[in-house]
Amino acid sequence: MAGLWHLGDIALLLTAVAASVGWLVLSARTERTGDREWAPLTIFGVAVCLLSVLSGWGSDVGGLIGRWPSWVGLDVAPDRLLITGVVLLQLVTGNQLVRLLLGSVGAVKPVGEPQPSDKLKGGRLLGPWSGC
Repeated sequence: MAGLWHLGDIALLLTAVAASVGWLVLSARTERTGDREWAPLTIFGVAVCLLSVLSGWGSDVGGLIGRWPSWVGLDVAPDRLLITGVVLLQLVTGNQLVRLLLGSVGAVKPVGEPQPSDKLKGGRLLGPWSGC
């Protein structure tokens, strides 16, 4: 949809897909077992760094996504529109990322076990962490 069909685009896409699958599989396993919180966090960090370093391989956005802003009367560069879409999509994984980070410091337990937050009123689990 974005007209990104060059060799560099495909390499970046395959890197992102591999990282996404790794993130989903390892996050689900960590959520169930409560161990190896570092594995999905490592996949996330390496993917962000690798995609940032290799982003120069990508071509300009074209195709349907490239034409859509002018069709609807938006004065937005297609590249910005694509980046905004990716950021919004990543917000979906924000909850999982926070759970993994809290699990790595022992603030949450695996699914099905009693949680430290069961004894606390809302906001008191994350409140102390915001001051760090």
